[in-house]
Amino acid sequence: MRVGINKPHPGLTHRIINSPNPGVTLPEPVPGSNDFEDQAMIVRLGEQVSLQNLGTPTWWPTALSEKVRNKMLRRITFDGFDFHLHWAVCFALLDAFYTEQKIRLKYKTSPIADFGLAHGKFRVTSQDRLAYVLPDGSVRRGQDPDDHWWIYFTTMKGEELILDFGVYTWNMAMFIGTAPYVKEPLVMAPAVFFNRMLNQNVPNITTQLYTEKERFSVLKDKDMASAILDYPQLIKAMPLCFEWAENKLKRKLNTEEKQFLPYWIRFMFMRVGDAMIEEQWKKWPEIPPQGIDIDPNETLRTR
Repeated sequence: MRVGINKPHPGLTHRIINSPNPGVTLPEPVPGSNDFEDQAMIVRLGEQVSLQNLGTPTWWPTALSEKVRNKMLRRITFDGFDFHLHWAVCFALLDAFYTEQKIRLKYKTSPIADFGLAHGKFRVTSQDRLAYVLPDGSVRRGQDPDDHWWIYFTTMKGEELILDFGVYTWNMAMFIGTAPYVKEPLVMAPAVFFNRMLNQNVPNITTQLYTEKERFSVLKDKDMASAILDYPQLIKAMPLCFEWAENKLKRKLNTEEKQFLPYWIRFMFMRVGDAMIEEQWKKWPEIPPQGIDIDPNETLRTR
């Protein structure tokens, strides 16, 4: 479960009663859709199970292996909230590097001229999308690739970079090993950084995967700066922050979002702020440990 989320994803609280195994089961039309080409890997949910059974055969009896079962668990866990996560990270970077600190972000030798949120589409095949059929027959779609958010960086040289924490659920399962960075490391942290090396190794990869519709600078945004500089406590700035988010999402935040967003933002502020104050970054490796969580039927060549 994600920290601060009180209502878990139904895929984490119900038994999986079919066999959406990678490389074995084919995508199907999403139930209730009038478009035959609207297909996904269907995850059918049965009776409720306790959270203590997550990742066990009780939760998904027909998984091909423990590895396949655990990857499905992560894909469901990381489903959704991509706007909120990327925004909280951008907000924390603004606080840590562009208020009182003299250190600024840079990529290689070039300072970062701008960063913020980009919004658009991410190319996903039907076999990598998930849709859930709940016990009552209703359908819950997985994260929508046509409504995706990510972080962009622009250097002073004009180089564009993408940092994306939201594509693991679509089986683009690249991750960072967290041991060098936190005292209590996670098993893995899903993240894809489309940097110079990746763009050189796979030409045009970002234009193949991403279709950007709009972007919103966080570095240059006056309201985001005001939330940090003009309020004695961050919690007092939440109404301004909520208004900013609603303006970008073009909808009102619900009660759950207003409950977990302050927690996520404070958590990010503390993590990034501590790293700067304690100069933890001086001990970090120049190249982060990273890997790809591939399916049994895949090789790195097929991704």
